[in-house]
Amino acid sequence: MRCEFSLDHYIEILIESKRLDYSIYSFSDWINSEVPKLPGRTIILRHDIDVSVNSALTMAEIELDYGVISTFFCRLHSSYYNLRDAGTAGLMAKLSTNSEIGLHYERMYYDSIEGEDTDLLMKDREEICRLLEVNIQGCAAHLPGKNGSFDEEIVKLAGFDFEAYAGRFVKDRKYISDSGSRWREGCLCEWLGKEDHLTVLIHPVWWTGWHETKETVVYRLGLGD
Repeated sequence: MRCEFSLDHYIEILIESKRLDYSIYSFSDWINSEVPKLPGRTIILRHDIDVSVNSALTMAEIELDYGVISTFFCRLHSSYYNLRDAGTAGLMAKLSTNSEIGLHYERMYYDSIEGEDTDLLMKDREEICRLLEVNIQGCAAHLPGKNGSFDEEIVKLAGFDFEAYAGRFVKDRKYISDSGSRWREGCLCEWLGKEDHLTVLIHPVWWTGWHETKETVVYRLGLGD
């Protein structure tokens, strides 16, 4: 396989993972299953919707075709998209039909307003549940390398079951990410068959094409967009 950020390559990865007998899970499906107690190969698959809900939906539709369910973490305070917009909420509702939805929380936003972190996190969870009419069980920090993430004690106080950066997901298993349109340890396809248990973060915007350059997107996200 030729490693590239394209939907064709993503399909190749899904096909290869199935050939190598990986079972692919959303976070909640993995948590609620007996998988941690059983042998076999597993992938916990996550997507962060940093920029485009349309891109996320495109990837989710491909996953549906290949019998895959993953977790999509969406933002509430982005200038790229607005969950309070009826059209965007409609796309998210369609996305949630066959995918798990979580909160991609933004600590930089919390730092800019008054309030306790737990209360702000709880408020965002409640708003997404209301807007999308789904039960949000998990969250994941946006730009954790720059802004940090909350530990699971805090997120559970806010009503969540898990934080995607908790050690059980990123330390007890092999964790790889395409953040900034760069696989720091090699493409996911290079890890298939080498590691039996993977947690994988994929950002749909890098795989589906976008009108801004990678550098522009990374710069804007760093500013809080």
